[in-house]
Amino acid sequence: MLQWRGIAQSDPGRERSDNQDAYVADDDLGLYVVSDGMGGHAAGDVASSLAVASVRDYVVAHGGEAKDREQVLQLARRAVMQASQAVFDAAIAEPDNAGMGCTLTVLIIRDGYVVIAHVGDSRCYLQRGTDAWQLTTDHTVGAELTRADQSLEDSLDDTTYAGVLTRTVGTQPSVQPDTLDVDLLPGDRLVLCTDGFSDHVESPKWLAVRLQGEADDATVEDMVTHAKSAGAGSNLTVLLIATYDDDEDAPGQRRYLEVSSRLRALSSVFLFNTLSVGPLSRLLRSCEVRALEAGETLVAQGETLEALVVVTEGCLELVRGDEEVGTLAPREYAGISALLCPRKARATLRARVASSALLLHRGSLVSLARVRPFLGINLLERLGKELSMSLDDSVARRDDGDPSTTPLLATEKL
Repeated sequence: MLQWRGIAQSDPGRERSDNQDAYVADDDLGLYVVSDGMGGHAAGDVASSLAVASVRDYVVAHGGEAKDREQVLQLARRAVMQASQAVFDAAIAEPDNAGMGCTLTVLIIRDGYVVIAHVGDSRCYLQRGTDAWQLTTDHTVGAELTRADQSLEDSLDDTTYAGVLTRTVGTQPSVQPDTLDVDLLPGDRLVLCTDGFSDHVESPKWLAVRLQGEADDATVEDMVTHAKSAGAGSNLTVLLIATYDDDEDAPGQRRYLEVSSRLRALSSVFLFNTLSVGPLSRLLRSCEVRALEAGETLVAQGETLEALVVVTEGCLELVRGDEEVGTLAPREYAGISALLCPRKARATLRARVASSALLLHRGSLVSLARVRPFLGINLLERLGKELSMSLDDSVARRDDGDPSTTPLLATEKL
């Protein structure tokens, strides 16, 4: 069974005497929260303290009702919305607090997964093995513009408004948090932090290196010291959550191998090979997992095909009529054109040996794109680019008298 432990340290920074950051680290609840009072605004410390207290109270009151993953995700979302209402009401009630607000990032861990609800530019990172990723997306002018147009990223770094928050808790009675959920594996580490620390994270890879040692108070203190030495003038909070399995021979280890193999299989598809673990985990949650016995048919020739098939274990064979026309080994895939438009399968796909596969149905991908439009646009652009390159190559070969190559969609064996 997955276990976890949180370690936190908060510091005013080099230039401030007060600390407007607040946090909660409750291992029993599996609840971890960081909040940064809006710098230079009225009563930022009041806002952040009230926000984290409100989240904790809400989780204590309603956490027992959340039985499955979707319910825990809604619990985190509603806790953030409740906190925003509480901060807003407090600002209305006390004129000295008018205009106060804060960032808020909430993690709730359950056995095997974490859910995150997030507003502002306090961040959550995930470290796994030798890699690390930023799971949350900053709600700032610069980050929003960069998501809309990647070419703007470098030019926005030094602009006056790049760091201005586009979403905060408490400045309005209601706020819409970003939410996500990610599978957790034994040995994963999560870092929650305010911008006093994240401004001095050189890269996710740099963070992964610093987290290779023991997950203890000294590790957290070292990260805070680094940020202050690098010039952190604002308040900074670092909250490190380490996960582990209390029985290395139990299901946790098997689950580690299972989830890892599925993520690797998805990342082998050219559409997804540049995605970090956060978007990949969202995709994995959208996939159907199919276990097949030897000889079992997954798709029959002539049936409507409306899913991408990615092999995770075993071997699938492609049979057209009575002839085997190919095989799919782990991390190989077929049916990518079905993500654009359902069509008749050109061959039968069946298991040669006991196997397993992921099915990403077209409808699931469309639903995901509606919820995460930037992810959907990115995938469509990548698919369009690949098709265009394949078509150009086909035309060039035809013009050279070589008819053997046809566009990507026409060469799919399934």
